[in-house]
Amino acid sequence: MSDQTNSGSRGRDQASPTELAVWEQLDRVQDPEIMRPITELGMVQGVSVDEAGHAEVSILLTIAGCPAARRIEADTQAAALAAAGVSHVSVEVGVMSPSERKAFIERVRGDRGSRPVQFGPDSLTRVIAVTSGKGGVGKSSLTAGLAVALAAQGLSVGLIDADVFGFSIPSIMGLSRDGQTIQPTQVGDMILPQLRTA
Repeated sequence: MSDQTNSGSRGRDQASPTELAVWEQLDRVQDPEIMRPITELGMVQGVSVDEAGHAEVSILLTIAGCPAARRIEADTQAAALAAAGVSHVSVEVGVMSPSERKAFIERVRGDRGSRPVQFGPDSLTRVIAVTSGKGGVGKSSLTAGLAVALAAQGLSVGLIDADVFGFSIPSIMGLSRDGQTIQPTQVGDMILPQLRTA
């Protein structure tokens, strides 16, 4: 990985036809944590393609050590290689500056002023708390089962395990690998939770 930008890479507005084809392929690459295109999130710094068809793509990750780095890099390489006129791809990976990270957060959060009050009377959001004063009574199992059942009905479900001493929801929901819980990514004061689909 490099923190340096490829000086030959160009933005979309200055792209040649082949470079524009690469940009269009990159529109299909989604950040696996946010589920939005990396081009829309400002993660593609530039693209250059020489006459021999060698493409160089510069991408920026939100933080050093981003858990999705390898997947984003691999998806970027595969997408660029699928563009017409490209025979070889190099992906240069860097890290966003504080100002780039701030712009990223603003893109992800969107316009806060236009959002309805999250838990107001007109909101469809509902909170279900599963609590007990005693441990080992099945709170986590019940909560996971309820979340899965609601998701199976087509509802969007968020699940928080607030157990300070022994949270178990990550392992119940399959977010643990080899005994290690996959941690959410933190970008500034924003937390990007791990997503579990289907």
